[in-house]
Amino acid sequence: MNPEAIVLAKAFEPILLFHPDETFFPIDPKLYLERSALWRSKPHVRNFYPGGPAAEKQDWGEPPPTVFPRRPQLAKGQIAALKDEATGGKTWLGDPSLAAVIPEPPTERPAGEDWFLQLTGWEPISTAPNEVTASSENRHPTLGATTYNGALQGGRPWYYAEYLDNPELFALVRNRPDLFPVVNNPRLSGPMLLIYHFFYALHEEPLRGCETAGEGQTFATFAGEWASVAILLNSAREPLFIGLTSRNVGDPTSIPAEENRIGLIVRPWKDVNRVGGHPKIFVSRGTHGNYLTTGPHDLKPFTPGDIDLNQGTCAQIEKLDDVIFDAEAVLTEEDPAISPGVVWGGVVVNLLLGLFLEMINIMDRDPSLYTPPIEPNRKPQDETGGPLFGLILRPANLFLPEQATAQRTEDWQTKMPETGDKPRYDCIVDRDTQVWWPPRQDSRGYAGRWGPRVTNDPKTRRSGMRCPPFALLFLEAVAKL
Repeated sequence: MNPEAIVLAKAFEPILLFHPDETFFPIDPKLYLERSALWRSKPHVRNFYPGGPAAEKQDWGEPPPTVFPRRPQLAKGQIAALKDEATGGKTWLGDPSLAAVIPEPPTERPAGEDWFLQLTGWEPISTAPNEVTASSENRHPTLGATTYNGALQGGRPWYYAEYLDNPELFALVRNRPDLFPVVNNPRLSGPMLLIYHFFYALHEEPLRGCETAGEGQTFATFAGEWASVAILLNSAREPLFIGLTSRNVGDPTSIPAEENRIGLIVRPWKDVNRVGGHPKIFVSRGTHGNYLTTGPHDLKPFTPGDIDLNQGTCAQIEKLDDVIFDAEAVLTEEDPAISPGVVWGGVVVNLLLGLFLEMINIMDRDPSLYTPPIEPNRKPQDETGGPLFGLILRPANLFLPEQATAQRTEDWQTKMPETGDKPRYDCIVDRDTQVWWPPRQDSRGYAGRWGPRVTNDPKTRRSGMRCPPFALLFLEAVAKL
């Protein structure tokens, strides 16, 4: 481990300012891992027609295919994050016999095989939360902060910082000639990269304008979310650019073999509002996007020209019955001569009229009971706090004016482990020993998901997230400047 990493991590430690309604905050991924169950997902059973989708639940865990209930490879409390902590019946995540940790590239994994972590479970909460049965829905991860807070009791505000000096950046892009000019740019003077990794137990993302339509409120909600703030430094350790992650509102499966859940933008360091060397980062409610300013932020897909077809449809292409009952079948049964176009036109008019009249009735009775109308064409937005804030996470004892309008202020609890600490909780990335990071070039790592898979996930929005390659995302964004 580079000893300079901890010095730089503390010198530029970010200030995170959260929305007053936020309920999830950065936690230690090692603690989360140690309290989770580990599942293997390996397709065994397919529907009996060509190209049929995998029978998802039958592919998860053990015992042999088609046998229920399904159980994880390692139950909760049986995972050791570090090799020397594999005692008392625990199995090290990197144990070769487990095969959960792989070398780069991840495509070396057998086709269709996947791994995922399960801290709590699925919605609705089962009486046997560590099993998947033939009748369990497993459609969404567990919702609500209370369950997660109970499972993570004793956890503290945390981040992991990773420092890559210029030779390490060169090694990182050795197979990416398009990025070589970034790390070899004389104007950047031998740049180095400092990455802060933030991990959240739950990402909450409704479909904007469709929150009350079908599953609109939990449209893209998933367990196990990664976010990042990255800083590019020159050879004099002076900051040049800052990188900020936020969600991708385009189709997350638009690029084959990748999951584009998240994107990263780069801004000059001069644009940063900061206290000393510490940047103020305003975090969006639920989705945990990172921004340099307060207020609402309109979102665009990170993949140019991409569009998510669910925008503007209230996800009807996934499950129309969640939004509108089978009106066409009911109406045409009385008069087969009525065309579908006429039927749907009448349905839309009647729905709009009914919504309008119901809104008036509700407002007359009790304005607080008013439910916002469905507006499927509303543009996606992230909303940060300001001028009121919830939690503020800061470097130890640092004062900032926003504390006066915050619900509470806490210091980051990250620290270097002391001799004899067991288990150890570090705050600096060490890929040689911390195999839970994704594989990178010559290193092995965990390329699986940090939350459970679900049974209805046509665009990979609701299954657990993989840890993205933040360093490459940053360099790609700088290359586009």
